[in-house]
Amino acid sequence: EHHNVCVCVYMLQPYMLQPFLVALAAAAPRAQPPLKAEALYTGLPPASGLYAPFVHRTFELLDEAAVPLAPYPSPGDLQLLRSGDGHGGATPALLSVRAFSSERLRHGRLLLLDGGPSLQVLNLCFFPRLDSALPTLSADLVTLPGGSLVAIDWQPNGPARPHCAEAEAQLDAAYAKHRRRLPPGGPVPPDSARFFSDRFLWSRLPASTPPDELVSLLLPAMEDYTRAYLRLLADPPPPSPPPASELDAVLAAQLEYATYRTERDPARPMLSRLFGEEAAGRLLRESLFDLPLRLARGEQAH
Repeated sequence: EHHNVCVCVYMLQPYMLQPFLVALAAAAPRAQPPLKAEALYTGLPPASGLYAPFVHRTFELLDEAAVPLAPYPSPGDLQLLRSGDGHGGATPALLSVRAFSSERLRHGRLLLLDGGPSLQVLNLCFFPRLDSALPTLSADLVTLPGGSLVAIDWQPNGPARPHCAEAEAQLDAAYAKHRRRLPPGGPVPPDSARFFSDRFLWSRLPASTPPDELVSLLLPAMEDYTRAYLRLLADPPPPSPPPASELDAVLAAQLEYATYRTERDPARPMLSRLFGEEAAGRLLRESLFDLPLRLARGEQAH
């Protein structure tokens, strides 16, 4: 049959061949557009609230950097939580978690909490794989009745990290630029100060700051820190693995931070009030900071 088709095509005159080729092209399967990062979360409602643009922009940056993402295994019932009807007329809160992994990231995720104008939270963490000393990209943006708290950093994992001159220059520029634009945050809580780097962006903004001004101040800061971090990820991993002592330090650093957050997370009382103590505990242990649980279960955490 294939031989007959080839003979028939060969016998067609040039003026007869063009319609045949057009029909053949129309019948051929079309290439699908590349999967956008945010398309992993079609089962979740669209991001909402003050920090929704930060979620969209993060995934745009991941797409622009051509970081192929894979779904991260996390409990499905913790990807979307809704509070009750609120108390005293308070707006019900909606919490969503978008988690993923990649070749260089063990666990990346964005938590978005929309509880009305006086309760807006974005928590971002990009945890690198345990076989490299890459830092953890973290961002906490919290808006409460008393104002907004900002914490953005490349948290160190172990005594050294892979050096990329371009990424380091971008990080230095981001820190210098946004440190000038944002008011200081005051003393860093002593029980968490050990987790942060010397380019920790720490700020508090008054409750009088209009929402559009918050976005114009904070979105560029998170963009710049994320863009520099993705440049760091773009460098290929070293041809040989780090020495065992360095890997032990990486694991200890990530495990210490995850344990601190599961046991003493400052947001736990608020999460318990909104979603119940059991759900809040599971969210921290099984979804947001799951490394201790995975290791305890003997699961591969990479």
